[in-house]
Amino acid sequence: MSEIKIGDKVFTNQMSLQPLSESQIVRYETYRCNITKKIIKRGVSKTGHYDVMVRSWDKSPDWVVVKITPKRIGVLHKNDNRKDMDRTPTFLAYHFVKKEGAN
Repeated sequence: MSEIKIGDKVFTNQMSLQPLSESQIVRYETYRCNITKKIIKRGVSKTGHYDVMVRSWDKSPDWVVVKITPKRIGVLHKNDNRKDMDRTPTFLAYHFVKKEGAN
């Protein structure tokens, strides 16, 4: 495993909302959109949820390492152009971050 240093571009593995797959849908619910006035049909799981949280790796290295602690790596998104002191890094465990070019 290659050593991660401050300033490296990295891939992250984070949770995101994804729509349900066909095998997870047990029924469909319809509702009328107030804006478009159309009837919309969406799938519902057996627990009543409309989507699911999925952990996946980024497609491109959009994160830059800004701080390294013994247990976590602090990363900022490369498009975060705010110049004020409100740029708080997202801290992730080492196994959720991999260096660009590493497999």
